[in-house]
Amino acid sequence: MRGVQVPCAYEGAIMSLLIEAQLTEQSKPSVCGGVFRLAVGLSVTLIVGCAASGPSAPGEATATVFAQGGLLHGSNGVIFGPDGNLYIASVSSSTVLGVDPESGEVVERWGPEQGVSGPDDLIFGPDGSLFWTDIRVG
Repeated sequence: MRGVQVPCAYEGAIMSLLIEAQLTEQSKPSVCGGVFRLAVGLSVTLIVGCAASGPSAPGEATATVFAQGGLLHGSNGVIFGPDGNLYIASVSSSTVLGVDPESGEVVERWGPEQGVSGPDDLIFGPDGSLFWTDIRVG
């Protein structure tokens, strides 16, 4: 996978989807407003988050950034689609993004123009249609 390797540390809150990650306080990731893959030992985790940068010790953990912030604020729902893209629901930005995990390119975007207000979580239906819950409109 391509991406930018960044050092990881922890200071602040991280909204994330954690899969089999056993993290210590010193090895938690820190990338503000981005989507990234974290590798700690043999565990791999996909995370969408925002945390203040802090010091990190060499060799603790690294994260591969898939998409830089800007469009991603208050992200919560994260799911891989049937097309292999990573879909992210961004409550604060009123946006649902589809990101190519290999290139980091935004390949789909739905925003207020399409009626998106506060997308919180995502799911794909059996026919491949994307659905999201919206905390601002119920």
